[in-house]
Amino acid sequence: MEDFKNQQCPDFNIESDTSLTQRHLNEEESISQSNDLLSHANQVDSARLLATASPHRGAWLSVLPIECLSLLVPDDAVRIGVALRLGVPVQQPHHSKCGGMTDKFGHHSLSCHHDPGRLPRHTAFNDVVY
Repeated sequence: MEDFKNQQCPDFNIESDTSLTQRHLNEEESISQSNDLLSHANQVDSARLLATASPHRGAWLSVLPIECLSLLVPDDAVRIGVALRLGVPVQQPHHSKCGGMTDKFGHHSLSCHHDPGRLPRHTAFNDVVY
């Protein structure tokens, strides 16, 4: 136990009379690793990591593809959503409709004012999921 504390979780308080469970130890290790990742992440990766830790973070992955309920998510939307979640490249950099340059991770499209379908689709999707 002392080795675990010293190597993995130096801030973890081990009391001799406490009955520790595997779940408790895993939670402490997860928190420690998460804090370490966040402390070394750039702004983009930090935002992605925080988003994956938020409530309802994976709700869109559980949607059943039922067309009559407008729950059919296009393949490209799933592909891009998964890529954004994992932080992997989505596209080749190119010029957007607004004239701005996109990056390979597709971040520009998330805030571009020349993509009129993004916000209504996102709102409609949230209305169904939540």
